[in-house]
Amino acid sequence: MEKCTLLLNEILGQEKWCKLFLDTLKNIGKRKKELKIREWLEAIHFNHQALLFIATQKAEEIDEKTIEESLQWKEDKVSRFILDDDVSEFCKIYKDYIEDIVSFIKRK
Repeated sequence: MEKCTLLLNEILGQEKWCKLFLDTLKNIGKRKKELKIREWLEAIHFNHQALLFIATQKAEEIDEKTIEESLQWKEDKVSRFILDDDVSEFCKIYKDYIEDIVSFIKRK
């Protein structure tokens, strides 16, 4: 989780990363009410990893259908934590962050 956090912080900047963290917490509270408090960090981790993966795939201009096929969200452990296992819906949740990450990657 630490590497993912550091990478997102570097790409987004601390202020936007903090907003991402708080947005994710809020969304987990709304969408994953069955999770126990100790599971929230794991849920944040899974969602942020998925965010990075999807953004890097989009930077390479890979379509959402292909991205969804490459994800293993249907596994019980993962699907419990992901905010939405439909890539299009997940992208709507994290739209601004995905755009920022894609811009960052394309600048490099």
